[in-house]
Amino acid sequence: MRSIVESLREYVDFNEKKSIFIQGGYFEGDSGIDEFSKNTASLALEISNYLKGIGCGHSIKLGVLVNDLGMVCGTDVCDITSNKVTDYQVLINEFCERYPQFSGNVKTEKNMKNRGLRKIKKIFKKQLDNDCFIFSKEHDDNIKDWYHRSESDSDILLFQEKHDSWIAKCPTIMGAYYLSCMKEIDSDDESIIIDFCSFSDRDKVLKGAEVALRGFSLGEDFNRKNAIIIPVLINDDCSKHVVTCLSMEDF
Repeated sequence: MRSIVESLREYVDFNEKKSIFIQGGYFEGDSGIDEFSKNTASLALEISNYLKGIGCGHSIKLGVLVNDLGMVCGTDVCDITSNKVTDYQVLINEFCERYPQFSGNVKTEKNMKNRGLRKIKKIFKKQLDNDCFIFSKEHDDNIKDWYHRSESDSDILLFQEKHDSWIAKCPTIMGAYYLSCMKEIDSDDESIIIDFCSFSDRDKVLKGAEVALRGFSLGEDFNRKNAIIIPVLINDDCSKHVVTCLSMEDF
C-alpha cells in the first residue's frame, strides 16, 4: 500500500481536506469475485483507513463497479464477448457480505450504459455547446458512429446508431460512472476519484475519464473544475501499478 500512496501523493496533497471516492473490487461475470476483485477491495479499504487516520477530515466513500455486460474495450475493439449466463445479484450479495463497507455503493455497467445514453440525449435535446464534443460518421450501411472529439490523436467512439437503436461503447459507460462519482462527492473541497482497474482496461478508463470531465459534466450543477480522476492500473496481486491522473486542466 505504501508505494501506491506515495504515487498518489505525486498528484494529491492529502494533508489538505479532500472529498474522495475509491473504487475497488471490480469484477465480471465470467471471472466472478476473483483475486483481482478481492485484492483491490482490500487495498481500497487499507487506503481509506490510512487517509482517515491522517486527521485532515477527509470525506471518503467506497464503491464497486460490476461488469454485468461482458464488454471489453481496447484500442481497436469495444464489444460484448461473454456468452455466459450469470446471476449477478448473487455475486453482488456475496461481495457485499465479504466487504460490507462497499454495500451502499454498488453500480453496474448496465445501469451506467443507460445513464450514459440518457446523458447524450440530454445534451442533444438542450443543444449544449457540443461542437467539439459529439459528431458522427455515417457508414455505407446507414450505421452512424458518434464520437467525442478528443484533444488527443484519436477521437473517442461513444455509441453506434443502428436504425432506432443506440449501442453504447465502453467510454460512454465509464464516462457515466465517473460522472456519478463526481456528483456523489461534489463539495467545495477538491474531489478525488481513485479507481483501481486492470492494465487491460487502460483504454476504457482513460477515455471514460476524458468523456466525463470534458463532455458529460457540461450543464451539470456541480464544480467539475474541482474534480480529479485517478485511474490506478494494477495487476491481480497488486504488486505492480501505474498511477495516471486527469483533470479539467488537461483539456
